[in-house]
Amino acid sequence: WFVSYVDGLGKVTADDVRRVAAAYLQPDKATVGWYVPQRQEASAPPAKEAPKPKGKAKSKRAGAGGASDASGAAGFASRTVREMLPNGLVVQVQPNRTLPTVAIHGIVLSGAIHAPQGRPAIPALVAKMVTRGARGRDKREMAARLDDAGARLAIFSDLQETSIVGSGMARDLRLLLETLADDLLRPDFAPNELAKAKEELRAEVVKGDDDTRQRAADRLSRLVFPARHPYAAPTREEMTASLDAATAASLRAYHAERFVGSGTVLSIVGDVDPNDTIALVASLFGGMPRGVKAVVAPSRTEPGDAREVVETMPGKANANFYIGHASGLSRRDPDYEAALIANAALGQSGLTSRVGKRVRDVEGLSYNIFSRFFWTEEIDGAWAVIAAVAPQNAAKAIRSSREVIAQYVRDGITAEEVETQKNFFAGNFQVRLGTNAGVATQLTYAEKYGFGPKYLDEYPARFRAVTREEVNAAIRKHLHPDRMHLVVAGDLPEVPK
Repeated sequence: WFVSYVDGLGKVTADDVRRVAAAYLQPDKATVGWYVPQRQEASAPPAKEAPKPKGKAKSKRAGAGGASDASGAAGFASRTVREMLPNGLVVQVQPNRTLPTVAIHGIVLSGAIHAPQGRPAIPALVAKMVTRGARGRDKREMAARLDDAGARLAIFSDLQETSIVGSGMARDLRLLLETLADDLLRPDFAPNELAKAKEELRAEVVKGDDDTRQRAADRLSRLVFPARHPYAAPTREEMTASLDAATAASLRAYHAERFVGSGTVLSIVGDVDPNDTIALVASLFGGMPRGVKAVVAPSRTEPGDAREVVETMPGKANANFYIGHASGLSRRDPDYEAALIANAALGQSGLTSRVGKRVRDVEGLSYNIFSRFFWTEEIDGAWAVIAAVAPQNAAKAIRSSREVIAQYVRDGITAEEVETQKNFFAGNFQVRLGTNAGVATQLTYAEKYGFGPKYLDEYPARFRAVTREEVNAAIRKHLHPDRMHLVVAGDLPEVPK
């Protein structure tokens, strides 16, 4: 079917669309469901307080699962129990008795930005190896134990950290945590598994280098950030050399340095008892060395002089371009919410934002275009408009995108756009808190950034409090059309004009 797919699309007429719509899109046959929060009646018994951890209290905070409502139901900050173990590991537990399930989310500060100088492949290799056998048990045996219980556990690395995602029945929490403890604390780094992991990562590197969007993103990072900056992506050659040089000994050394309690956060949400869960985590992870928390703190990056470059990739049917520069925005900045609203009106959605409406809807030049603040973490990252286009449409799409950006910076955001995006961010966040996994994820990152569980309660109000003046100030501070780089990747010999 794919051979004739494009030709078939070209034969579709307006009458065909109307006929199909009349046949299948019939409102009287639709099934509609909606969620209505139940307000707590005055006569209802008072909510029980979250149980306190046993033993001597350490650094404890609170927070929870499921969106809270303004009628007086307990918020996240009062429903999460937080404790820091003696080795620095932070565990957060929020009970949710609705279903007999549990979700785990966690991080270890061991991402690409923490790679030893000149060895960019090490963090990703270690993340692959910790799930490939521990304490003499191979990965198949460990995976089979989880499969038999219908449980899931994944560990993977990205730019910022190594992430932990687990889920299962609440009765299998011990199994999940025992497996995780073995993975994190006692990996084997078996030579045969290391050889396989290196080849897998090598294939991922080659695949990424052959992807137009990834190639453009990597090149932009090297234009925006100086050499040796944590966000400046390594080249394919640098990654390959690092893979060739990696040994089990070098992975063990990195693992000992980075997989430590002071750099680990675990959040557990579900049908569990906080006291028992914290005690279980302490028994399994208490032997993790405290270590030193990884800190990456380069000086802020200012937008430099604009450059235009092309990544020529012969034979590619599509092209990707990035228009962007250093953003000057980090996660803890006071104008973070205003900056996100500023970006949202300009390019959050390829269907409803300014750049999407112009380049995609009106001019039909791109099937995927949007803008984002990237790598906005403890250190400031970048901002860019990203688009996928046919090579022959690249020049016009780039011009149109630049025009939209320039007009937006010149005229600012409208009051209506501000209200629309404030409602979007506030509502979207609350929807993400509708599952145990969603709550666990947000608890983990609230801890990472130093906000605590109360941030889950405060998030919607923080966005709703943003004013139009604050958004326009963020636009002027973080977006500079005359200093934006252009990177184009595709079957193009030069930057299209």
